[in-house]
Amino acid sequence: MADKYAHRKATARIRFTDGNGAPLKDTDVNVKLKNHKFLFGVGAYDFLPPDEVLNGGQAPDEQTAVMMTKIREWLDLVNYGTMHFYWGGYEHEEGKTNFEPMMRSAKYYAGKGVKLKGHPLCWHTVCADWLMKYDNATILSKQLDRINRDVTAFKGVIDVWRSFRQSSSPMSGWPLARSH
Repeated sequence: MADKYAHRKATARIRFTDGNGAPLKDTDVNVKLKNHKFLFGVGAYDFLPPDEVLNGGQAPDEQTAVMMTKIREWLDLVNYGTMHFYWGGYEHEEGKTNFEPMMRSAKYYAGKGVKLKGHPLCWHTVCADWLMKYDNATILSKQLDRINRDVTAFKGVIDVWRSFRQSSSPMSGWPLARSH
């Protein structure tokens, strides 16, 4: 049977040499991903330590120091990150979003060359509890307003959005939304 993913795979041989072109033997090699068209990433940390710590200042405690180590290691590995916009977490109380910390995080990563995706704009499992007091027509209207609000607010920082969470939506084949 033919490999249906053959078009996504390739074999390459990488030869590590010294300054004179001689092959390296029994040598540890550190490889670092550079930014390019291939996006390699995972979920981004939505909430970051204070700016003074991000800018190289002393971490106030061990937990923050560990988080900074994880963030540096994350940045060394990936060039693509998903910011979490589950409505129930992003806007726990109607009209009160987590915009400031999310934008701060998004700008930090974008400034480090990370391409970001907002995910998801609509998903029933992490719904905002306050939304359930409305009728379906009002929920739909609020959902569309929310999508417009958040995509517009983050334009230029997060320009790729997943509208629906893939595994639970009958519209899982829909393409990603893009801000223009």
